[in-house]
Amino acid sequence: MRTLLGLIALSLVGADAPSHPDAPRITYETRVLEMQGLAWRESLARELQPVTRQGPATIWTAPRSALDSLKDTARETSAGTILQAPKVTAFSRSVAHVTTQTRRKLATSLVRLADGPVGQASALALAPEYEEFRDGMSILMSGRKLDQGVLTKLVIEDTKIAAVHKVMMGEDVVPKEASRLTEKTYHLNATVEVPEVIQRSVAGEWLIPNDQILIVSLGVHTEADKEGKAVVHERLMVLDARSAAVDPAISKASLTPNFSYTLPPRDQAVVPLPGAIKMPVPVLPSRS
Repeated sequence: MRTLLGLIALSLVGADAPSHPDAPRITYETRVLEMQGLAWRESLARELQPVTRQGPATIWTAPRSALDSLKDTARETSAGTILQAPKVTAFSRSVAHVTTQTRRKLATSLVRLADGPVGQASALALAPEYEEFRDGMSILMSGRKLDQGVLTKLVIEDTKIAAVHKVMMGEDVVPKEASRLTEKTYHLNATVEVPEVIQRSVAGEWLIPNDQILIVSLGVHTEADKEGKAVVHERLMVLDARSAAVDPAISKASLTPNFSYTLPPRDQAVVPLPGAIKMPVPVLPSRS
């Protein structure tokens, strides 16, 4: 999946940024909303303008005022959440990358270390083998300003670990010849984690008209709430792109063509800066 998205990203957003400091810039503001239920579609039915569909994903444009209604709807439900990414300003036709992805290791398999076949080993160890999974969203954006709005190339990859199911694996251990008179066997257990992963992706190029936003639905899925009842969830990505005014102070600075930003964890307000690293003092050679 990531290889395919990488190829799509290269084909969509492979442009170099202008080298002139006063070249036009575009500001992207992204928001990720976790909606509970589909009532928001009914309330915004008159304002949503369909653009296209990609499998389970649906893309619309809507007036900027629709964003306030979406945020209010998300706050009304206990399961609704709003994740706001920072505003990103990049040169026209250059790439901006915003990600909320974190990495999680799960023990998805076991390595059997034993001195005999299954059921006949007197020494046994079940060592877990870990696999790394990504959890969160990655967004690639590149656009250029037109009279009608901002023509935006967009690649979204969303991966969510909905649940982790645990499976108990075990095996009997047979005592050695010297202790078999007791006729006792031992049972060794180990746990394997089976992740339930939801993967969604969207890629394309669409016009975001002036004074409007792009709303991307990544699909609908059902989850059980605390009481065990099935609840419909829909994840939305809302993108607002507009021309950015050139700040003279920024124009004098050295800007990189492409911009990438990784959001800190939600419970971490400030990203600490790394401290100074003390270098070891080299040993002086002896005079002798």
